[in-house]
Amino acid sequence: MKVKELVESFGKHAQIKEFLDNNQESGRHIARFEGLAGSAAAMSVAAIFAQRQCDILVLLPESDEAEFFKSDLTNLLSDNDVLLLPESFKRPFELDEINNDAIQVRAELISKLQKSESPHIVVATPESIMEKVISDDKLRKNSFQIRLSEKLDLEFLSDFLDENEFEREDFVYEPGQYAVRGGIVDIYSFSNDKPYRIEMDGDTIESIRTFEIDSQLSVARINHLSIVPNIQSSGIAGEKVALFKYF
Repeated sequence: MKVKELVESFGKHAQIKEFLDNNQESGRHIARFEGLAGSAAAMSVAAIFAQRQCDILVLLPESDEAEFFKSDLTNLLSDNDVLLLPESFKRPFELDEINNDAIQVRAELISKLQKSESPHIVVATPESIMEKVISDDKLRKNSFQIRLSEKLDLEFLSDFLDENEFEREDFVYEPGQYAVRGGIVDIYSFSNDKPYRIEMDGDTIESIRTFEIDSQLSVARINHLSIVPNIQSSGIAGEKVALFKYF
C-alpha cells in the first residue's frame, strides 16, 4: 500500500470522520489529540489535511517533539506541505542570544504563508508561536528588491543593510551578513537558505546568483531577489503581530 493510500484509508476512521463532520460548518477550531501511540497523531493530522486542504497549526510542548512530528508528517505528505517554526532565541526570550538560522527559517515560513495559495501544516511550540513579528506592511516596506539589468547604488544598498541590522563582513557565512568587494556584493538574506552574489558592471547589475558558502560555487542564476531583514529586529519600527493571525 502506498503512503497516500494509507493516509486516505486512515482518514476513513470513524473518529476522523466525526471530527470533520463536527467542524464542517465552523471556521477556526481547536482539537486536542490524546492517547495516540507512535505516528498515529501525525497520521491523523495528515488525514485531516488531505481531506480539508486548509492551513493547520500543530502545537507541541517541546522543540524536539516538534521536529520529530514534522519529520513524521513529511514522510506522509509532500515536504512542501509541512513547515517547522523554530524559536528565535537560543534561550527562551533571552534577547541577547539570537539564533540567526532560526530567524531565517521563520522569515522563509512567513513569506510562504503570505505568498502561497496552497495550504500548509505548521508545526510549532508555544514559545515559537507567541513571538511577535513585524506586520505584513512593515515587512514589505523594509524589504529591498533587486532585479537583473537594473541600476543599483551600492552606497544606498549598504545604508539599507546597515539600518536593518545586517553586519558587514569580509565573507558571509550566516543570515544577516553582507560583504562588498569591488563590484561584487554578497548578501545573506533572512528569506533564503543560500546567500546571493550580485556582480556589477559599473552601476548596473550584470548577474545575480546563489552560491554555496563552503565552496563559493554558484548554485543558480536568478533574475530577481528580495532582501528580507530580521523579522524580530528591534530596529524596525511599527506594530508587531502574533503569528496566530495566519491561521
